[in-house]
Amino acid sequence: MRASRAILLGAILSGIVAFPQVAVAEVTDKEPTLVTTWVWALVGGSLGLVGWRWRWWAGAVLVLLPAAYFTGLHFELTDPYVGPDIVREAGRGYVLWSYSAAAVFIVLQVAGVWHVVRGRPHVATRRWSGPAPRQPSTVGAGGRRRPTAEPLGGKDPAGVTSWRRP
Repeated sequence: MRASRAILLGAILSGIVAFPQVAVAEVTDKEPTLVTTWVWALVGGSLGLVGWRWRWWAGAVLVLLPAAYFTGLHFELTDPYVGPDIVREAGRGYVLWSYSAAAVFIVLQVAGVWHVVRGRPHVATRRWSGPAPRQPSTVGAGGRRRPTAEPLGGKDPAGVTSWRRP
């Protein structure tokens, strides 16, 4: 059994050496397609964006795998030996669309990080930088409109107007 495998392997290798036109080694067939790259950009970017909006640590975890994919793609495209062959075989459009997909991924991640950072108090001023606080509703429990001329709770002992019910 082992001898027949060794003979078969030797025959295959000698056939490859004897007929070099059979063993065509191209670069592009080993590279990901543009569809694959765009799927990584859109799905990975969207999942990362949702992760950042849900919890900051979820966004940080979900960004790792697509970021590794795009880092590897960048290193392949800028490799001095592989990069020119990719441009020769696939054209400059492949490189342009690959970097466009990476840019879309980065924009989605920046949007997610911006959502995490925008609602935090500033360190220096300790002022809230998020959206303005919501005003109380003017509609009462039975659907009647409450008067808005005075606050619901009056003033607290410090003299600050309270919008909460007493």
